[in-house]
Amino acid sequence: MAFKIPVFSFFDKKRVIAFLIVLYVLCHGYIYFFPSVVDQSPTQKIHVVFRYDDYSSQSPMCLETRLLHLLRKYQTPCTWGVIPFIARGDYHHAKGQDTLALTPAKLDLLRLGIRSGIMDVALHGYSHRSHNITEDGRHSEFEGIPCDQQKEKILGGKNYLEKNLEISINAFIPPWGTYDPNTINILEKAGFSAVSSMIWKGPRDKAGPGGDLTFIPTTVIEPDLRGAIKAARKLPDPTPVIVVVFHPFDFMEYDRARGVFTLESFGQTLEWLKNQKDIDAITVSQAPDKLPGFNGDHFHAYYDMRRLFYTLPVLGKVTYLRSISGVYLSPQGVANMRWRLISISVVIYGIIFIISFCLTHKFLFTAFKKNTKFLRYFHLWGTLVLALILFALFSFHRIEHRRLTLAIVCIAGYTAILMGQRLKNGRFF
Repeated sequence: MAFKIPVFSFFDKKRVIAFLIVLYVLCHGYIYFFPSVVDQSPTQKIHVVFRYDDYSSQSPMCLETRLLHLLRKYQTPCTWGVIPFIARGDYHHAKGQDTLALTPAKLDLLRLGIRSGIMDVALHGYSHRSHNITEDGRHSEFEGIPCDQQKEKILGGKNYLEKNLEISINAFIPPWGTYDPNTINILEKAGFSAVSSMIWKGPRDKAGPGGDLTFIPTTVIEPDLRGAIKAARKLPDPTPVIVVVFHPFDFMEYDRARGVFTLESFGQTLEWLKNQKDIDAITVSQAPDKLPGFNGDHFHAYYDMRRLFYTLPVLGKVTYLRSISGVYLSPQGVANMRWRLISISVVIYGIIFIISFCLTHKFLFTAFKKNTKFLRYFHLWGTLVLALILFALFSFHRIEHRRLTLAIVCIAGYTAILMGQRLKNGRFF
C-alpha cells in the first residue's frame, strides 16, 4: 500500500524562520533545564568516601596527627592509603633506591586510628616506586611488571600490614592509579575485596568480568566536594558515590606551592557534612557491603553510558557532563541516565529530521528538480547502508565528534528519503 506525505502550504520565509527559532529554543531549553528540574528522591543516599593517600614513614607526622584529630572530632571515617616500604629519595626512578619500613611511631598512629573506629587501612602499593612508564605516559609500580613480581609485592605489603596492625587488609589503592589484568587476578586470589583507582582508570580484564572486586574510583578533590554533592542531589540515582582523594601536598600547611586547602577548611567541610541528612560517609573497605553491584562490569557500563554524551550538541553535552561531574553513578543511576540521554537524543535528532524535511521541500527540490538522474542514485536504501556503516564506526571506536556524525546521518538520510519520494511521485517504498 502506498504511503503519501502530506503537502504543507505554509512554507513562506517568515514562518519558516519563526518555526526554526522556536524549535531551536525548545531543543536547547529542554537540554539545559532538564537536569536541574529533577527532584531529589526522598530515599536517596549519597555515599561519600574520603581517601588519604601516601601515608608512609616519610609523610608528615604532625599533619597526619592533626588530620586524625579532625576525623575523630567529627566521627568521619576515612581510608588511609598506606605505603609499607616507601622508596628513599625520588620514587619516580626505578633503580638504585633502598626502602624504608613504617616507623614504630607511624604504626602507633595507625593503631590509634583503627581503635577509634574511623580509620580504614588500604594497601597503597609496596614502595610506590616507579618500575614502568605506561602507554599514556604515567608512572606505574605494577602495570607491565611480571606477574610473580607483582604477587611478591602485593602479598609482602599485605602480610606486613596485617602482622603489625593485627587487622585484615581488604582494600587496594594502586600508585598513580595504574595496574593491569595480572594485578586484578592477584588481588582476587589474595583476598582483596575493593579497589580504588582513578575515575578514568578501571578494570581492563573483561575476561573475568571484574570478579567479585568492588571498584570505586576517585571523583573529586576536597574543594570540589560540595559542588559534587549538589550535582548528585539532582541526578536520577538512589545511591550515587563521591570519592574524595587528597595527599599530604594538598594541605597548604605542608606545601604552600601545591596545597589547595587547609586543615581548618577541611574541618569546616567535615562539620558541614555531619549536618547533611542524606550523606553516608563510608570507607573503601565498606564499599563491597554497602555498594552491591559496583564491580568491573558496572565500571564499563558507566563509561559506555558516558559515551552517549557525545550524541548531544555542545551545550547539552557540557550541561550533562557538569551534572555528573565528581559523581560515580550506581548501576540504577547508570540505567536511568542512559535512558534520559537516549530520550534527549531522540528529541534533538527528531527536530533535525523536521528541519531537514522543511529545508528539503523549500530549497533542494527546486535546485535539483532537473537533475533527476543524479537524485535517482541517492535514494533511501543507499543512505540506510551509509547510516549503518557510520553508526558501526562510532559504536566500536572512540570518535569524539560522533554528535556531528549523527547530525550528518540524520540530515542526509531524511533528505534522501524525501528526494526518493519526490522522484517516485510521493510513494514510499
